[in-house]
Amino acid sequence: MLWEWVEDKLVITQIFDDKVGLNVGDQVTHINDQTAVEHFDEINSRISAGTKGWLNHKAKNASLYGAENSEISLTVSGKKIGLIRNKDYFTEIRPLLPKRDSHKKISDEVFYLNLDTSPMDAINELLPELEKYKSIICDMRGYPNGNHGFISHLLKSNDTTEAWMQVPKIVYPDQEDLKGYEEHNWKMKAEKPYLGDKQIIFLTDGSAISYAESYMGYIEGYKLATIIGQPTAGTNGNVNSFNLPCGFRVSWTGMKVVKHDGSQHHGIGVLPDIYVNKTIEGVKAGRDEFLEMAIDLAQKKRSDPKANNRIKN
Repeated sequence: MLWEWVEDKLVITQIFDDKVGLNVGDQVTHINDQTAVEHFDEINSRISAGTKGWLNHKAKNASLYGAENSEISLTVSGKKIGLIRNKDYFTEIRPLLPKRDSHKKISDEVFYLNLDTSPMDAINELLPELEKYKSIICDMRGYPNGNHGFISHLLKSNDTTEAWMQVPKIVYPDQEDLKGYEEHNWKMKAEKPYLGDKQIIFLTDGSAISYAESYMGYIEGYKLATIIGQPTAGTNGNVNSFNLPCGFRVSWTGMKVVKHDGSQHHGIGVLPDIYVNKTIEGVKAGRDEFLEMAIDLAQKKRSDPKANNRIKN
């Protein structure tokens, strides 16, 4: 079973055992005699997150974790239901999650490309086909599969951003007397075929972090697409870490990453042009409301050729 907050209610989104007496769309009001809000407040207090989107993404799974074969009690519609934690999320649950298509034709004019699963080699093979479509919907709800080269086909001219990644020069203890920053960039080159003259739509949400945000930084900074969904995680930069003697591992962001205009990225993320919130009815029906919004926008564009590619909501 999995859940998440939808319309300010804790809603069950996946069921892996029909015998547990729960249904997708059920609302959980109490967990182990705490209200759902109290339970999540406790979980959230132990999660480091720059934005609410990343916090919610981490908490929806962490809130279910517990010792093997321990019991968790849920109250649904006034009825208590006891569940046993007898499955490992990473090895047994995650492989069962619904998979989005790597790519598909939506219509004769609209194409869907999942950047979470499609490697660059596969995208290169698709380029001749992508040229035929008027709208391309790119899914960045997750982590890119080594395919940031696709950005080159959206750029009309070469990338000129100099220093959106900055590594601090620390030579004294406690970060005293910082000696500036080493400046880094990707320096993307415009490549053919040029796809930026099409309607490009990017889907994203709070699960997009690190490399995904470097990618989305180009989409936002160069205004390469209409962005639909939720803000990204607001946490980018190479990870520094060390192990403590007690077995704990401590990690933190070791690089300052800013937006392409030099403004703050951390704790803000890449913001969508059109915000989308899941609905309980959508969860019950198994709908992808983010993708539906993108398809609706593409169809609106087709019926109104004067419509702007970027829309603020």
